[in-house]
Amino acid sequence: MNGEGKIENGSVEWLSQAPKVSDALKKGTFVTVSTWSDDVSGLVCDWEGVGILLDESDEDGYLFVPWASVRHVRIEEVAQRRVKSLP
Repeated sequence: MNGEGKIENGSVEWLSQAPKVSDALKKGTFVTVSTWSDDVSGLVCDWEGVGILLDESDEDGYLFVPWASVRHVRIEEVAQRRVKSLP
């Protein structure tokens, strides 16, 4: 681990703890989506192969952003998947 509490990229431990897309974009996660013309932020309502549906907190209603118009998605924090250990 480095000084910031993040796991070094080259380690096997990092690979086992790396987040999955389904965890990063799960319902209720706050994201900022950069499109080719604008940045939009909101809570993820749903996503699928064609795009992502956001609930913009400062607007009424929902915003659908097709993946074709997305440059990148910034996710501040990814909730790690819970793992159960069997006895």
